[in-house]
Amino acid sequence: MHTAKEGDIPLELAQRISSDCANLAAQTVFSAATPVTALGLACEDFRNTFTLALNGAIGGSKVSKNCRQETTPVSPRFRKP
Repeated sequence: MHTAKEGDIPLELAQRISSDCANLAAQTVFSAATPVTALGLACEDFRNTFTLALNGAIGGSKVSKNCRQETTPVSPRFRKP
């Protein structure tokens, strides 16, 4: 990763910063969620919060809505208790 302000950022550091920002966003958004919280709205809130945190840590960062083409989305399969 390379930024105009910070220059080169080692991959491991970029991964750590991204992970920390994602954890912060998840704790912030999902700790306030209730059983009646719409999952789609909570996910949008997570993305927006993650974007703010990551952009604060690494200016100019973006959080994409789209999955990479190399990934295959997986639908959860829940087992009945």
